[in-house]
Amino acid sequence: MAPSAISYGTSLEDSVVAETSPYKSSHRNNLSWEGSDFTDENTYVLHVSENHRREVRSALHDFLDYGLDGDRVNPENFVLPTLGPLLRGLAVELHEGRGFFVIRGLDTRLYSDEDSLIVFLGISSYIGNIRGKQIDDGSMLGHIHDPTSMECAQSSRPIKYSNRYAEFHNDLGCDILAMKTCSLAKVGGNQLYASVVKIYDYMTTTRPDLADELLAPEWTFNIQRRWAATEKRAVLFKHEGHILSTMFYDALVNPPDPSCAGELPSLTPKQCEAIEYFQKIASRYQLSMRNEPGDLTFVNNWAVVHARESFEDGPDQRRYLLRLWLRNEKLGWKLPKPLQVDNHMVFYDDSLPEKWNIDIADHIKFMAYERQIP
Repeated sequence: MAPSAISYGTSLEDSVVAETSPYKSSHRNNLSWEGSDFTDENTYVLHVSENHRREVRSALHDFLDYGLDGDRVNPENFVLPTLGPLLRGLAVELHEGRGFFVIRGLDTRLYSDEDSLIVFLGISSYIGNIRGKQIDDGSMLGHIHDPTSMECAQSSRPIKYSNRYAEFHNDLGCDILAMKTCSLAKVGGNQLYASVVKIYDYMTTTRPDLADELLAPEWTFNIQRRWAATEKRAVLFKHEGHILSTMFYDALVNPPDPSCAGELPSLTPKQCEAIEYFQKIASRYQLSMRNEPGDLTFVNNWAVVHARESFEDGPDQRRYLLRLWLRNEKLGWKLPKPLQVDNHMVFYDDSLPEKWNIDIADHIKFMAYERQIP
């Protein structure tokens, strides 16, 4: 087996791959892992130093002096002399290594909400140079929380506005999932991650018929977005040496509106079995991650599925994550044709203006299609 880009036994900063290093090892082997491989979180957490924190403060000060809007931040105007090369190396790790990492210790509590967002955008611009629109009003930010004012049942809400358990899934059309942990729940709410390659390899060994079922372009996705309604395609793709997952769980299992359930093709018994088995293997090999406030987590959305424990908020402890969808045009994987439309509409559709929905809203209602996208 080819060596991983980052050895599981060494700290992340000591073993991070430089952006310019000649990377020759197998992507597929690096992306095959299980939660028990990570006995020390330091193998996937980059603890920023005091020098890094000074660089971030200086970069923020300089950017504010330019008088630019926050969405204009990029590595050229948010300069991080020593942290920047580490971040670019982590971008390589995201695409050619294990597919996820965490940045910890930025102490964003020292900043205003607006400045903290600029820091998030500035750091993430080293990981992915393009930001995507997350819903059909052009919103660039995803606010993941359990709104107190929403009256509908937890089971009827989009996962992002619910405290219920979230099944293993991928987000729609994005290459990189970036999340800032703003605050934690009183109880539960850990993020769960699993390797798509590990799941697929296990399935091909134990139930190759179910692995083939997930590769078959016979799944009805009820996405109901402005560019796509109901369509048939595969859940897993083998393309350019990668295994890519589009486990849009709610788009497969739940109709966008219960009233239209009878109009949509039902999953076959074999498809139901394939989803159930995929979820079972993901749970078996999952990594449970307890984040800290201020953590920035980056995930290769094609290579790693994620889930979430159910949680309970308290009066002064409310779980809240801020989400970006990113693409790295230099390192991003080539996509099979069925995935290119979603990806293009998320990252390159200029017909829909960007909406920088900075303020968290205590949502009362949501669009029906939002139940189908995380």
